[in-house]
Amino acid sequence: MTEERKAAWVDGALLVALSILFRLPPLLNANGLNADVAVVGLQGMHVLRSEVSPFLWGSGYQSSTDSVVAAVFFAVLGARPWVLIFSALALHIGLTLLAFGILRARLRERRGAVLLLSCVLVFTTAAVHSYAVNPPREASLTLAMAALYAASRVAASRRPWLPMAAAGVLAGVACYADPYAKLMYPAWIAFAFGALAERRAARGESWAELGRLAGVACAAAVVGMVPDWLLRHSAGAANGPMGLELRVLGHNWELLSQTCGPWAVGLQIRAANAVMDYVPWEAPLWIRAVQWAGFAGYLGLCAVSLGVSLRRSTPWPLRTVGLVGAMMTVGTVASFLCSVMVMDQFSMRYLATLTLVAPFAMAPALAKLPRRWVMPALAAHLLATGIGGWVSFRPYVSGPLPVRSEAGRATDDFALGDLLRARGIRYATADYWASYRLTFLFREDVIVVPKNPGEDRYRPYRVAFDAAPRVAYVHDRFRSRETLADAEGAAAQLGTIEDRTTLGPHTVFFVRR
Repeated sequence: MTEERKAAWVDGALLVALSILFRLPPLLNANGLNADVAVVGLQGMHVLRSEVSPFLWGSGYQSSTDSVVAAVFFAVLGARPWVLIFSALALHIGLTLLAFGILRARLRERRGAVLLLSCVLVFTTAAVHSYAVNPPREASLTLAMAALYAASRVAASRRPWLPMAAAGVLAGVACYADPYAKLMYPAWIAFAFGALAERRAARGESWAELGRLAGVACAAAVVGMVPDWLLRHSAGAANGPMGLELRVLGHNWELLSQTCGPWAVGLQIRAANAVMDYVPWEAPLWIRAVQWAGFAGYLGLCAVSLGVSLRRSTPWPLRTVGLVGAMMTVGTVASFLCSVMVMDQFSMRYLATLTLVAPFAMAPALAKLPRRWVMPALAAHLLATGIGGWVSFRPYVSGPLPVRSEAGRATDDFALGDLLRARGIRYATADYWASYRLTFLFREDVIVVPKNPGEDRYRPYRVAFDAAPRVAYVHDRFRSRETLADAEGAAAQLGTIEDRTTLGPHTVFFVRR
């Protein structure tokens, strides 16, 4: 093994270790997972029973890819909340290593710069946490990065048609996994064109040979989109809230400039005041200074990199990665401004690709400028995003240390499960945000369905609940969107309330139909 390869293995292992350490808070507090994440886990449990659906439960446009990945991890480690979280994190670590490989091939003389640029995908803000430790969607992003990696290998390959074909297929499969990957689809096309330019410049290949490679790319793209086309035209398919419209520009600009944008890039920190109540964190003055220094460093490096990428004298490998980063940065912001899916502060997750392409957008500057100029700017950016991402894990962190909080232990939730089983209850109902997480924590020993049938993600649960002679109505003080009085009224509509019990944040109405 060469020294260069040994160094790559060491750096890769370091990135893996840092990725896990930085996300210890959600791993240690995995029992505090939300209902959307729990649905992925529940479906993964059913996949292990050979119950396979092409769609994510309750969705007519998202595939079950993340649930299948979770099932693989469950088969080895068991169907536990931390395993579910780790299944997404493992995919993000894979994404990080793929980006590391792309950068390493283009900045061979700058080992430190490559490592620090890759750390941009380690010390991330909450926008990336939304996927890296909260499935679904991470599978599609990792597949999209794999497509970029394959396309980046075309220029140096002795059999360039292989990585070119792989890139086209992977890009399409990424879109099948989740439509969000379509945002990154132009990136692999740009990488493919860049690879052709690299081969022309470095090898002097004929236009005929380049044309054949372009034909391979087009054919692979068609093949790659077949799974997505079949999914969209299969039984149960439905159009989700997707699309771009100018009418939402004003609303989305307000969110981008005041909430989502600052939160996504580390200028603003939001943390949980309660389980579902994220509020701005009042950062000390020195942290505010770090945030602005980090943002300025990020903008400065991106601007310099764009200038370097546009120069004809810049080698094509570096130009390609820089132009892809710049294109995707602008594309992410533009799509956010016109997306009909942008609703509230939590829509900052749609800006996650800003972080995913940031290493590419900054790479040319680190390759061409003196280290004493660029390293402080990158270090400030990493510090700002790292602090923002760490604080956003609250209440799972205390200062610089991860902690196990009461919410993360879910002691009251498990006690609720024991109570329901002791009272002979096997089916219950609660607000959506409480229902499926409880079902997953209880491993389906007690099934909790949403109080609103329109929020059902798995119809058989509802059928069994409707047939049960005795049920429970659960009000979660932290997660229920109704008042306790409204919950009691809804419980009374189910039948005769036999008893009422309070256990921690839960108020339970025992109902006989």
